[in-house]
Amino acid sequence: MADTKDEMTDPSSKAFATSTEDSSGTMPYTPIGELIKKDHKFIWTEAQDKALKSIKKAFETEVVLAMPKPDKPYTLETDASDVAIGAVLQ
Repeated sequence: MADTKDEMTDPSSKAFATSTEDSSGTMPYTPIGELIKKDHKFIWTEAQDKALKSIKKAFETEVVLAMPKPDKPYTLETDASDVAIGAVLQ
């Protein structure tokens, strides 16, 4: 779980931009996104906890990995901070 707003604004948050709506018709990451708004206190509540669980479940149940197609171009996106490093091959 992120401890600061900076940890919430890393480029990996783009992964949630393709999340599907949940059964209520809302995007599951919305409560987490509220935490990074300007002049908003970073207070983790039950709403954010529920959103995080929903996001984790989506990654567990939806296809998020696929074999690369050798005849298609690849894009490698990378990110690094003081606390983590990551990469996505698309």
